[in-house]
Amino acid sequence: MYVKIKSFWDFISATILLSNYIIIYESFDGNIELPLGVILTLTLEKIGKLITGKWYPAIFARPHDACDCSIFNDGGAVGGNPGFPSGHVAMASYFAYVMVFKYFENNYYNLLIATLFPIIIGMSRYFKRCHNIYQIFAGWLLGIGVALFIKYIIYHKNKEKIK
Repeated sequence: MYVKIKSFWDFISATILLSNYIIIYESFDGNIELPLGVILTLTLEKIGKLITGKWYPAIFARPHDACDCSIFNDGGAVGGNPGFPSGHVAMASYFAYVMVFKYFENNYYNLLIATLFPIIIGMSRYFKRCHNIYQIFAGWLLGIGVALFIKYIIYHKNKEKIK
């Protein structure tokens, strides 16, 4: 299986695969909460698509001309299928913020830089016509929510080590 790249936006969308490899690598150092966050993010994303898939407003369905929107940029036409929230943006948001929370000072500058990755992924998903703005924003909220949850777990894990 390989990543299908036919455009610049396909390439940008495919960069999300790198974040998963980095998180898996981090888990070899005992940071098991990072891959658990990936599992939680993807599970909540799938549940969101299952729940909202039959809802009426068009904000929950992918644009009608959506094509090749999977993680490997393949899969053919998916227009009208559930797309709320965007899994690519949720993973980009989770990855960017959990890395800032874990390894960098939590200031506005670092958080702004971390926000650039989900914005760029969101732009690629929008310009590929895989998602609309509402789905992208929901993916961003999902990712940052799970990252905050993992930050909470890491904080309490480190607090117990000190005692």
